[in-house]
Amino acid sequence: EGQLRRHLAGRLPDELIPHRLVAVESIPLSPNGKADLAALPVPDGRDDTEDRPHVEPDGPVETQIAEIWSAVLGVSPISSADSFFNLGGTSLAAMEVMLRICNAFDMDLPLQTVFQYTTVSSLAACVEEKLLEEISELSDEEAELLLGEGEDPA
Repeated sequence: EGQLRRHLAGRLPDELIPHRLVAVESIPLSPNGKADLAALPVPDGRDDTEDRPHVEPDGPVETQIAEIWSAVLGVSPISSADSFFNLGGTSLAAMEVMLRICNAFDMDLPLQTVFQYTTVSSLAACVEEKLLEEISELSDEEAELLLGEGEDPA
């Protein structure tokens, strides 16, 4: 299974690699010669990610992102090294995750961010970098207001 995932990873983007794999002798066909999806075996309920090593999220940003992923994907615990798509993430779930991340950190990030940074740790590093960029762009007056040292002129 690991070898198959590595093979697919070399040829497909993360979001197209199935998160559940079931071995079958052959693909059942319908009378008209097409794949009969209804005749395929039902997965046993065991998640292929159960054997993954768990790496605790490191710091508040990773922790917040892991909590968001857990809430959206219904998977717990979330490891810092987990891939969004290996956990069952879809494009619809990606939109929900990015909406929640943008709200949680009060920033704008494009949807493609979760497709580029597919692990908790890499996505957290991207969010932290964006936060640092926003902080560095603050004027001295804005920084003082943010720290509560100045008075709001409005």
